[in-house]
Amino acid sequence: IGERLFEASLALEIGECHLSEGQPLRARKEYESARQIARQFGARVLLSAATRGLAEAELALGDLVRARDDARTAFELAERADAPPLMGAALRVVAAAVGLGAPGEADLGGAREMFDRAVEVLSNAGAELELARTLAAYAEFEARVGRRDTASELRRQADLIRERARHGSRRHLVKEAMLAAQ
Repeated sequence: IGERLFEASLALEIGECHLSEGQPLRARKEYESARQIARQFGARVLLSAATRGLAEAELALGDLVRARDDARTAFELAERADAPPLMGAALRVVAAAVGLGAPGEADLGGAREMFDRAVEVLSNAGAELELARTLAAYAEFEARVGRRDTASELRRQADLIRERARHGSRRHLVKEAMLAAQ
């Protein structure tokens, strides 16, 4: 079981790499593999992460309805697994899909409401890097609908969080190096 779950985790990471390289088809294949393994072993956290990743790949491919639906499923799985960072990430994808025009939601106010909820969940969970990612996606949405000042402020907040994370990582590496030198 352990090897298969490790394989699912690895597929998630590879999917993230493909997505960041602009290869959503390859990412989708990895996320589908991870989802199948997670489902087979009842690993709800992995299943939620894989389903959210699949939703992001669908979003990148332009299938807004499937992206929205998969992200909603990922949210429900994360909620049952009591995994707030995954809940917030899934909400980010639902909001992005709705903001791009996925039908069935209230309107652009529905996307804002979901982005706000994602920000709240991630802030409360202390999931800073996912929070930065969500703020950046929220900024893209606001810029697209013409709210440039709001978008600028959201980008500024995302950049501050990323910088704080980088600074913390550097401080941690320096501390480790000093301990190793002793």
